[in-house]
Amino acid sequence: MSRLLPVRAWVLAAAAAAVAGWFAAPGPELTPAVVKPRRDNWDLPALPRRAVDRSSLTMVVTAPYWGAALAAAPAPTTAAAEEDPRWRLAAIYAVGDARWALLSFDGSSRPPLRVRVGDRLPGGQKITAISEKDVCVQIGRQSYRLGIERREP
Repeated sequence: MSRLLPVRAWVLAAAAAAVAGWFAAPGPELTPAVVKPRRDNWDLPALPRRAVDRSSLTMVVTAPYWGAALAAAPAPTTAAAEEDPRWRLAAIYAVGDARWALLSFDGSSRPPLRVRVGDRLPGGQKITAISEKDVCVQIGRQSYRLGIERREP
């Protein structure tokens, strides 16, 4: 055991000398760069902002989408159709292959209405297809696509 202690001391001293010699040695000489670094300003100009035309946005929001088709259609005579028909497409959801659309009514105490392909909307239009993003509605001989209306809280 006593003979092992001096060997450990010598190994530890040799390792300490190697580490000290490693850090004490001069580093490699840095060669000057072949190309001088640029000193000009690399700030990019601000991106142009897209101007929003409020008048056309208001025109789209307040447009009577079904105006021409509803004017040509005969007036409904049932009491349910005389109720305020303002509604919006609130959601589209699916369970397996079956798809449904959820209609919510504005300013009414009516609960949301769940509809599927073949059902009729509150205005009498027939739903012909429901995809992931929109609902296809048939008015007369023409088909229209309705997207989900997003509202800010």
